Amino acid sequence: MALRIDEKTRQEVADGYRVSLTSVDTMLRQALDHCAQETGMAVTGGISGTRRGFSQRWRAEVDAAEAVAMACRHQRNDARQHRAA
Repeated sequence: MALRIDEKTRQEVADGYRVSLTSVDTMLRQALDHCAQETGMAVTGGISGTRRGFSQRWRAEVDAAEAVAMACRHQRNDARQHRAA
């Protein structure tokens, strides 16, 4: 999410999570695979074949980030509805 939403570089993400650039690339690939699986769309490009899934630690961080993002969306929607009323 930091790469796409926060517009951070791969190096900034690696430094922030204290992982290697290879790990960032692997996690990005896993996230794309996950999105493709959830949406039923095929992933194009890259290396085909099976890959390991998310680690439990990374899955927990992704779940937490998704929960925060959802709460922020609800809060913005509530604020818009309140202003419109």
